[in-house]
Amino acid sequence: MKCPSCGADNSEEAAACGLCNLVFRQRTPPPAASAAPALPPSPLGPARAALAAGDMPAAQRAMAGLLARLSPNSRAGLIKESVARWLEAAGLDPATATICRSTANIAAMALEKAEDANAFRLLQALTGHVEKHPAGDAGVDVMLLLLGLKGAGAPAPRKADASPVPEIAGLGEFKEGQTIGGRYRIEGVLGRGGFGIVYKAFDGAASCAVKTFLDKFLGDAQTRAQFTKEAQTWIALERHPNLVKAQFLFEEHNRMFLDMELVAPGADGVNSLDGRIKKGGYDRAQALRWAVQFCRGIEHAYAKGVRCHLDIKPPNLMLAADGTLKITDFGLAILGKTSEHGAAGTPTHMPPEQWRDAALCDHRADQYAFGVTLYQLFGGGRLPFLPKAGGGAAIAELRALHERAAPPPLEDPLFPVIARCLEKAPESRFKDFPELRARLEEALEALTGETVPELRAEAPSAADLGNRATSLCSLKRYDEALALYDRALAIKDSALLRTNKGVCLEELGRVEEALACYDRAISIQPDGGLPYLNKGGLLGKLGRQDEELACYSKGIAADPGSAALQYNKANVLYELGRLDEAFECADAALKRESRHAMAWKLMGDLLGKRDAFAEAVQAYERALAIDPTRAVAWMAYGQALAQSGKVEKSLGAFDKSLELSPFAGTWSDKGVALEMLGRFAESAACHRKALELDPTLERARRNLELVLRKAAKA
Repeated sequence: MKCPSCGADNSEEAAACGLCNLVFRQRTPPPAASAAPALPPSPLGPARAALAAGDMPAAQRAMAGLLARLSPNSRAGLIKESVARWLEAAGLDPATATICRSTANIAAMALEKAEDANAFRLLQALTGHVEKHPAGDAGVDVMLLLLGLKGAGAPAPRKADASPVPEIAGLGEFKEGQTIGGRYRIEGVLGRGGFGIVYKAFDGAASCAVKTFLDKFLGDAQTRAQFTKEAQTWIALERHPNLVKAQFLFEEHNRMFLDMELVAPGADGVNSLDGRIKKGGYDRAQALRWAVQFCRGIEHAYAKGVRCHLDIKPPNLMLAADGTLKITDFGLAILGKTSEHGAAGTPTHMPPEQWRDAALCDHRADQYAFGVTLYQLFGGGRLPFLPKAGGGAAIAELRALHERAAPPPLEDPLFPVIARCLEKAPESRFKDFPELRARLEEALEALTGETVPELRAEAPSAADLGNRATSLCSLKRYDEALALYDRALAIKDSALLRTNKGVCLEELGRVEEALACYDRAISIQPDGGLPYLNKGGLLGKLGRQDEELACYSKGIAADPGSAALQYNKANVLYELGRLDEAFECADAALKRESRHAMAWKLMGDLLGKRDAFAEAVQAYERALAIDPTRAVAWMAYGQALAQSGKVEKSLGAFDKSLELSPFAGTWSDKGVALEMLGRFAESAACHRKALELDPTLERARRNLELVLRKAAKA
């Protein structure tokens, strides 16, 4: 018989597929209970066993291998069945369950088209729900499938003769009390998903929200690019009272962060429209006020270049303590600026055209999603379209409802307006949001006699302009950033703006002007450490090492809590050979900021100088757990492993370093490790590769001669 999952041919008597282990339905009546045989193993059995043993890489390999053997349709079926089992066991509320089921089914559709990367991105949205409601083996299976998809979409396997890269676990989420970049003290977690996490933090002046991606994406260039695009879109919106403000984008230890406005909850703990709908406590007049405010916010976003938001729904509409509605999460809005195709969004709120191609949607798609939101707002939280079917049929039914069904009427005077928003054809909806807003304002005035005062966008402050300039610097758009710094300084002269302008001038090669900016910043705020940090770095680039060291010492006296100043000073002392002083400074840096990757790398270097290779290995592992993208840290880790007797393991570290950046020195170091293992031919090849890249590398030449002599004697 042919396996319905992978298509392999099996004997008629087979109880399970010989290729993928899928258990076949029994074709004969089951034997008596006393003779019941054990069921054949589940196709996920090997992956489950590896996970139970704590071997995550083996679990991923097992799942990736299973998925690779299945046809696209079979993989899609496995996803839908696994998510359905989890939903049955998890006991989620109906609306959340529908969204999860619909998301899984859209991912299955992507798998049927062999769009694994898109399926993986969609399914990541489920991880937060599965972590919160694990539901035993059912939840484990969903996470294993996600792990397998990630493995299936990973780069091609390493060559058979390559050494495995040493596994280094990430450090996980930032904990309360830890700092980011010496500036942001973590106060808690505001939200997390399959892609990123948002922290509540205190930046020295006020609380804010800081968004970043999860540890598992640290080495993923695509995720970094996606995050940066989202930040660009959001920051470009500038300040408006009905939008959550994205302050600026910054980078710390090779990780991108987005500083955002914090929308604090009210007295009852609610800070979103989703929470308010669920909790109640509002009347029709307030609902209409929020609806008008939404229109004004989205109109501003369109005026700033957003084509459509693509994910309008109650959880993405925040409510400030004073009742002001603010739109957030412009992550999918970048699709309106790209040529990407396919369904994207939240299935319960997607118009018919978004099911077909999100990249071709415009403001009328947002109007439809807002119509669904209005239906919930005025209908006690009910969704207009909710499938009755379960499993794989739910997605088809939900799409059909959006494409053909009329919304059930609401006993509310606003229903005709809502129904027009929910028209299937985009051209049958309101022409634009100003037209829709006019109808909402008429309804409010008829109800209460009031009008919602327009909260106009404020003129950008010096801080706003400076934040936008800092974001542009992160994107290497220095000329644009410099113009914004000058505008900000015309409003208010400050040490921070002068320092940041200095960084921008430095990047443009205008060194003397940069030094003048740093000196001006120091004169404005003598007790601030940041100008000293940047001035010292520039002096070092100019070869003025004594002045650099003195600058860092003055900065530490002004700001003793700065990890960056301690680290930079430690680096200079290391280069000068003053190793004990360097050790003290590196240790001080890590006491102030335990997630400083390069400070851990420097600590490993210093421990190596003391021949404490085992301790050096641990320091490098800490550095790589924080930032696994540093080729120089992998190289140093490989050296320490070899020196501590773990020569075979060091080869994997050298290979990872070379994968990230092919330094000539790393090729030579790998050659030395191979020589220690007696693999002379491979060692010689590595040294030759090093000399190919850098013919002046004398140690590679010496090592090549040495290994050739050893090979001749062997």
